[in-house]
Amino acid sequence: MIKWNRKSARRALIGISTVGALAGLTAAPASAAPPPALINSGTIPVCEHQTDVDTFVDVKPGDRLVIQASGSIWTGYWFIGRNGPQGLWWLGGSDYPAPNQPADGLLMRASGGYRFVGTGVSLNSTDPEGRLFFRINDNWPGNGNGCFTVSYQQYR
Repeated sequence: MIKWNRKSARRALIGISTVGALAGLTAAPASAAPPPALINSGTIPVCEHQTDVDTFVDVKPGDRLVIQASGSIWTGYWFIGRNGPQGLWWLGGSDYPAPNQPADGLLMRASGGYRFVGTGVSLNSTDPEGRLFFRINDNWPGNGNGCFTVSYQQYR
């Protein structure tokens, strides 16, 4: 008959753990999901004279989007120089595609309304499935010049 005490119980547990580890048995989370895979990427110009620039990328809820932008445009305002994707220092009015977002900054939409991107954003899409578009938050496209260079990655 085996007499159990704390010391013998501890040795038994250590022995069981060691045998499991040697046999390659380890505890893994039951819901370990693989990391998202890159499924689309590209770089496109988004110019001052354009409205919605189509990426030909379909976005689904839960997709991760990583967007970066650079470059400069002149929006057509006299005595105001060029601006980058972050836009100007005032917010667009009701005649802008995205009111209350920086005027002449970079926007995106996958479905529904526009979102401000600026120089870049990383987000998980919560919108219904839709096509990814970019545009400038400009109330009068075509009265200036220049382009932003927009790079995007889509993970699923």
